[in-house]
Amino acid sequence: MVLVGNARAPTEASSAAPPEQTVVRPKRVVATLALCAVLIPLAVSIAAVARREWHPSSDVALELFQVNEVGGSRTPLTGAWSKWGWDHPGPMLFWILAPFTWLFGTNGALIGTIVINGTAMAGGDFVAQRRGGDPLAVWSASLLLLLSIGLGPEHLFDPWNPWVAVLPFFPFLLLAWSVGEGDLAMAPYFVVAGSFLVQTHVGYAPLVAGMGLFALVMAISTLRRSRSRPPGGSH
Repeated sequence: MVLVGNARAPTEASSAAPPEQTVVRPKRVVATLALCAVLIPLAVSIAAVARREWHPSSDVALELFQVNEVGGSRTPLTGAWSKWGWDHPGPMLFWILAPFTWLFGTNGALIGTIVINGTAMAGGDFVAQRRGGDPLAVWSASLLLLLSIGLGPEHLFDPWNPWVAVLPFFPFLLLAWSVGEGDLAMAPYFVVAGSFLVQTHVGYAPLVAGMGLFALVMAISTLRRSRSRPPGGSH
């Protein structure tokens, strides 16, 4: 006797393996949240700038005058004036801030400074992630958050050249480490960051030169070791 029930022969569809699901690593979530937390002080700074009618004075007023000269016949080719009677090495800060003043007027210099610091924070966290994965990215973001809180919101949008260079020095250090480890794709960013620091404030020149020499020696050593290692061999 043949029993006829509701049982059905397995079909191709029912026997197929379930689709793979994307697994989100907890560390990656923490790293992303840490980076978002770092950007909170910048958001506070943006809110402060939006409510402010800014009238620069003293050294910052001189800087803004040079920013406004960018694009004209007297485009600056040196940096901010020093009280010691000379100019800082280069005009990169002025050239970066100029488009923001063209778009937003005087307050554009404040907005441009926030963009510089935001780029430094995000860039530092990116290099940390590239160098040491999620754990180092979390530590990097935490350190940047403490540093930005210590500086205070006003210093995050202050275009005075000694302040502007503070946060970009952090990703520069990470880039030096990365280049020293043989990550030559980071070398152009390392050069640009170092150039920005020295042009903005000459006080960074010995630090940038020292880290540049360190990165160069370490990179040569790293590349030599990798080339002398036999293919597939262990070190």
